[in-house]
Amino acid sequence: MGRPPSFENPEVEGAQRDNDPVEIGEIQAKIGQILKVKPLAALAMIDEGELDWKIVAISMDDAKASLVNDISDVEKHFPGTLTAIRDWFRDYKIPDGKPANKFGLSNKPANRVS
Repeated sequence: MGRPPSFENPEVEGAQRDNDPVEIGEIQAKIGQILKVKPLAALAMIDEGELDWKIVAISMDDAKASLVNDISDVEKHFPGTLTAIRDWFRDYKIPDGKPANKFGLSNKPANRVS
């Protein structure tokens, strides 16, 4: 569960925030496992009017963690992963009869902030 919304952001259709991580890599973590991760990118998903940031990260224990530092590295070492994550989060509620989720920032992932 994310923190309560606090302000509207015009870059993401005025949606308010929520936060959920998405971990990529070669290691499959167990459900509920706590990992030390490196943030790489963020997707600004708009879910029923609420901004639901999907933070894309890699476990620091992953063999590729030292090679992956930003969006361009994700595309190089995990090609198509950001698109696949966005597409899954866009469509996962459709079978329940709900509309596809939207994304702010022109449907593109935001790069990590240094």
